[in-house]
Amino acid sequence: MLIKKNQNNILLDRLNNHNYKVELSFHAVRCDLAKNLSNKLIHNKDSMQNRMLGLFIKRILSHKKTYAKHCLSRGIGQVVHFSSGNEPLNCLYSWFISFIMGNINIVRVSDRADSDDLRLITDISKILDEYNILDAFVHGIDKSFFSDAASKVARVRLIWGSDNTIASIKSYKTPINCTDYIFGDRLSGCILDLSNLQKRDLTSSNQLVSGLCNDLIANEGALCSSPSVIYLISNGLDTSIDMLHTLLDHVIALSDLKSPWNLALFNKKTIYNQQKMCSTEHPIQISNFNGYTLQYTSSFSETKNLFRTFEVVTASCLKEISFLPSNMQTLTYYGIRPVDMSPYIIQNVLRLVPVGMAHQFDYLWDGIDLFTSLSLKTYLK
Repeated sequence: MLIKKNQNNILLDRLNNHNYKVELSFHAVRCDLAKNLSNKLIHNKDSMQNRMLGLFIKRILSHKKTYAKHCLSRGIGQVVHFSSGNEPLNCLYSWFISFIMGNINIVRVSDRADSDDLRLITDISKILDEYNILDAFVHGIDKSFFSDAASKVARVRLIWGSDNTIASIKSYKTPINCTDYIFGDRLSGCILDLSNLQKRDLTSSNQLVSGLCNDLIANEGALCSSPSVIYLISNGLDTSIDMLHTLLDHVIALSDLKSPWNLALFNKKTIYNQQKMCSTEHPIQISNFNGYTLQYTSSFSETKNLFRTFEVVTASCLKEISFLPSNMQTLTYYGIRPVDMSPYIIQNVLRLVPVGMAHQFDYLWDGIDLFTSLSLKTYLK
């Protein structure tokens, strides 16, 4: 069901209809719907976002046998999803986990969703209607009206957004047994040690090239899981920066990006006051990188204002990485072992995976097991 602008009464009827029942987790009908939806999305060659969602659904379904061995569970009740403005489709991922766990779902889609986003949501709504699944997607309804009405009947709320958005939604009254799961602003990073890599090894088929392309570019560089900072471990700065540029040029060639990497150098002591510009195609003298933070930007589209930007911070060894943003979600790594990382690094990230797996998450989000959080176990085997 898709509820649109000026359909407030339909929304209220949907929210207050007590005939909707939860179902068993991994119910056969829901699994069949999910398989059909996944196949349709994966074979959509025109949309990277659709393919990623399809692969995500496939990964979640792969847990069915293991999950069923240990317990019998059902949905927890009515789950309300609030999507973020900068990532309008992230709500589809939480929706699917909640859906396959057997819940009744209502999803508010961001007003910033574009025509492609709405086309995907409309297609999903049609498939749900075909299977008589009454989950609802809401778009165009006043945010305050929706937040107030949906919060009153929510058993669980999954809230995406900035601190201000989250605080606003949490101000609405909920039932006493309602649980909130918050997914606020997050950053991700990457640690690279290129010292054992040779330029001749860097081709489009190289695992590092394809992995970094996936992490930086896939899903149009999803803000929360794509690296926004790369920690470059190097004893020889000149060689490592040169190697990094070669690596990034191969990433451009393999990706959907429409322009070379433009490079800005910011003096660490006078941030943004002293800035030098160049590109990976025509880099300035390597010695000028000393004492600067490197910021790379490329464009996804020649017509849309859509860019991928990240920074590079250099360190001579892992021990020099003594500061990570407090909201670090995912840290990918290449050329090093997690066991060699300091306790500080391990304790300040929520997820540690090899380069290439930044977007390959499933039911563990920010340390939260959504299988467990969005279901009730009725029988343990």
